Amino acid sequence: MSEMRKDTADDQTKLALDDFVESVAKLNDGLSEMISSALRMQMLVMEDARNIITEFGAATAAAGARGADKGDI
Repeated sequence: MSEMRKDTADDQTKLALDDFVESVAKLNDGLSEMISSALRMQMLVMEDARNIITEFGAATAAAGARGADKGDI
């Protein structure tokens, strides 16, 4: 009788471990997706920042050229 209880306990332990491993795998997949999304957002922000800096540089150069034409510089 005690052998049967041990087998049942071992089966329950194995099922619990299988459930735990499956849960960890799902968590890992979710975290990987979140990290990928964050990296994509970071790339978009960096691209926007680069565009803003480029536009600011062009506007500054144009303003300097206008000032030079007027003799302000």
